[in-house]
Amino acid sequence: MKLSTLKPHTHFYLSCALAFTLPLFSGLIPPLIVLLSLSFFVHDFRFSKLLLLLTNKSTLLLILLYLLYAVGIIYTQNKPAGWFDLQVKLSMLVFPVVLLPFTLFSSEQIRKLFISFVMGCLAAVIICFLLAGFNYIQEKLYISQGWYNLNYGINFFLSSRLSYFMHPSYFAMYLCFALAILQIYKQELSFFKPVRHYFISGLFLFSIIFLASKAGLIILGILILVFFIKSKNIKIILGVSIIIISLLSTLYFFAPEFAGKIKDAARVVTRQPSDIKTSESSAARILIWKSAIQIIIKQEFFGSGTGDVKDVLLKQYTANGYTGLLEKKLNAHNQFLQTGIAIGYPGMLVLLIIFLYSLYAHIKRKSMIGVAFIIILIINFSFESMLETQAGVVFFSFFYTLLMLTNFSDEERLLL
Repeated sequence: MKLSTLKPHTHFYLSCALAFTLPLFSGLIPPLIVLLSLSFFVHDFRFSKLLLLLTNKSTLLLILLYLLYAVGIIYTQNKPAGWFDLQVKLSMLVFPVVLLPFTLFSSEQIRKLFISFVMGCLAAVIICFLLAGFNYIQEKLYISQGWYNLNYGINFFLSSRLSYFMHPSYFAMYLCFALAILQIYKQELSFFKPVRHYFISGLFLFSIIFLASKAGLIILGILILVFFIKSKNIKIILGVSIIIISLLSTLYFFAPEFAGKIKDAARVVTRQPSDIKTSESSAARILIWKSAIQIIIKQEFFGSGTGDVKDVLLKQYTANGYTGLLEKKLNAHNQFLQTGIAIGYPGMLVLLIIFLYSLYAHIKRKSMIGVAFIIILIINFSFESMLETQAGVVFFSFFYTLLMLTNFSDEERLLL
């Protein structure tokens, strides 16, 4: 292969490797981003591309959000936490630049990148279930020998005990996007034959339910509804419905932790008063959001500072007497509120514009995968502070930039 041919392929293969690695090996992600950056600056760097980048609203908004966090380091009290936060969010600044070559890649190459991500999710799911099965069998053996008193049983296949590589909410978000890819590109992804396609989709569906992430379950419900509308096959709709209802019923009656999450969510929906000492997921979120809103209302216009979010939240938990939240040192569990505390109203506004503009752009371009991605993000950002960890910010920055850049108009492509 000639060197001139190898150059764009190097960038593409590194991107596929990153997509595959996202759900699996967090330790490999930073070096892959470094290699991807080197590949761009060594083989594909041109000032004309950077100038075009400055005219692209979507990527410019992402860079602007990062710059607001960078400015927030000036007035933050907790400098070490602020610098660490900027390091975690660095991909928001890097990807809009190093993914520019994808504006020249074919739709077939983009689909291959999506396949890489789906295969990474599949590998992660298989490993997680194998480890959960091993722990389940090992526990039964220990109990039979009298070496172990606890009995997690089926709970080894639930939530954080199943999600080996990351927090279950992030893993559920990944799987929801992978499931959306399989639905939307069902005809185009020739790699996935019908039997293989349905098997992987079913495995992802079961995994999302077992992960018991509330945001994941909401998104799964939307995906299933869309699937039913598109299918219009009564037998398939009935069969899938029976399987899902049976699985949910089994988990509810035989997995105490799953039943506890459902009951906890039900108490919040019925607006039963929350115990200020609680740290239970759904009830705690109401108290956290109340505290976060109190902070945003009384703080300065530009926020408390990039590194001070956790500190001011803990102070507010103490003032409100929320001992359960204080003990676990929980973040805002909502990225819009988390951003609002850190960099104030400008940060919240930019983050909101990012979602509204990208959603508008994808709808206008009739990009179903783009619309699905943004909806998945909005729901997850409403339940978790997704940009506070590598698993969330890299996923967001990578696919957001990729989907927006590959939707360039033909005129813009020629300028590149």
